[in-house]
Amino acid sequence: MRSGTKKKSIILIVIILALLLIALGISYAYFTAIANSNEQVVRSGELELTYHTGQNIQAENIIPTEEEDASIHQFTIENTGTLDAHYNISFIDILLTKNGMDTFSSNLKWALYLASEDYTQGDLVKNGEFAASSGYVSGDDEFVMKTNMILALKEKQSYILKAWLQETGKPQNEDQGLELAMKVQVDTLEKQEPVGNESILRERNNSDSTETFYQYKGMEYINTSLVNNMYGMFRGCPLLTSLDVSNFDTSQVTNMGWMFRGCSSLTTLDLSYFDTSNLSYAGFMFYACTNLTTINLDHFDTSKVEMMGAMFHGCSSLTSLDLRSFDTSNVTNMNQMFQECTSLKSLDLSNFDTSQVTLMIRMFYGCSNLVTLNLSGFDTSNVTDMNGMFSGCSSLTDLDLSSFDTSQVVDMNSMFNGCSSLTGLNLNSFDTSSVTDMNFMFNLCSSLTSLDLSNFDTSKVIDMHNMFSYCEALNHLDFRNADFSLVTDSSNMFTYASDTIQVIVKDSSAQSFMQTALGTGKGSVIIAS
Repeated sequence: MRSGTKKKSIILIVIILALLLIALGISYAYFTAIANSNEQVVRSGELELTYHTGQNIQAENIIPTEEEDASIHQFTIENTGTLDAHYNISFIDILLTKNGMDTFSSNLKWALYLASEDYTQGDLVKNGEFAASSGYVSGDDEFVMKTNMILALKEKQSYILKAWLQETGKPQNEDQGLELAMKVQVDTLEKQEPVGNESILRERNNSDSTETFYQYKGMEYINTSLVNNMYGMFRGCPLLTSLDVSNFDTSQVTNMGWMFRGCSSLTTLDLSYFDTSNLSYAGFMFYACTNLTTINLDHFDTSKVEMMGAMFHGCSSLTSLDLRSFDTSNVTNMNQMFQECTSLKSLDLSNFDTSQVTLMIRMFYGCSNLVTLNLSGFDTSNVTDMNGMFSGCSSLTDLDLSSFDTSQVVDMNSMFNGCSSLTGLNLNSFDTSSVTDMNFMFNLCSSLTSLDLSNFDTSKVIDMHNMFSYCEALNHLDFRNADFSLVTDSSNMFTYASDTIQVIVKDSSAQSFMQTALGTGKGSVIIAS
């Protein structure tokens, strides 16, 4: 993709807004003890915070850059109490999304620096990214940057926080649609940094407890025969490099959701010994296992599984995945199942029974190296939401969706967004009579030259903004049965689309709507004979 196009197409929120034009000071006691007998109050210290650029961090419309061009956030902490203060600096109230769904980003960087009183940059305190490698996983609403920092009595310390989207030197389709909103918080609660400290598992107190185990070592002696819930068992263990669970008796386990989430240092995982005959919940099971290259799921019994949402989300090092043994006949949720599996090149799901599935939101989102995808057995008759289903599949040149029944689908927002290598797309089988949202549906399908949507029923569609934006090669669009009477947003519908595009519509009303959407002097709109 050309550099100019990339700059136009990437929408990210990383610009830190100075919501307060003057300094905002906040003071609080960090330790207070009250003895009821003598009404004795002991105040051991007090911190005063000054946010010179506001506490809130938000952003919009920025392009990939380097750290020297990052946006900055400035704040100062002063100890006005009676003792040295131990404090932490965190992000809180985090909302990091991509097209409205929780996500993470290894390209979204941050760095915290000491600063002088006039905010001259000093030594680096810590840097990281919004990904599991730094301890952040999708959906977290707090992210601890640095803990147990010390500020002496009557002293103050200023900081500079930088945030930016790192330029990777190649098309960054995976960073489109990112939105970030959060706050910087300084507090004195006891916390632990997510990276650099070895995590431990929770202690199991009795035979009826659903808690798991206290330590990694010696797991060969652990009896799991009574355990029915392994939810989050190894969650957030980024330093765990190997794991032997061959002795685990999982025959009673019904829930393995989030089991290995954030185990970002694991490279191989052999679960061929697992008895999963009673498993019903497998959502987020391998979420953010970013260095996992091999998963052995031979003999994995999924006949009772109902939830597979985000099961492999963020397994960005997996190059292949054999799921031929999977029985998905009871699965209802496949949202984000393979999202951000950026190294997968081929995926054969022809054996999948999807007749009960209702949700396929962002199922293959960000699978940017996927060249072959076999969905020939898909029954989508009960699916209601396909938002972002193939978004970011920028290496797919062909996609056979002839088996798709989309009669119940309401949302097709960003469905093919970023499928920049697709040269053709046959959607003649699509029933869009229930669809209300088509915004960004074909955005960045920059290799499509012709698109036949003559069968599209758009009588319920409300939103079409950016529907064909960046379709730079699209010269022919057959939209002859489209009804635009309910559309309330068609903004940027053809932004950076071909200037020579010809659009076929059904009548003069549709012609007027489409010509307005195209803009003055761009393309031509003709009424079907």
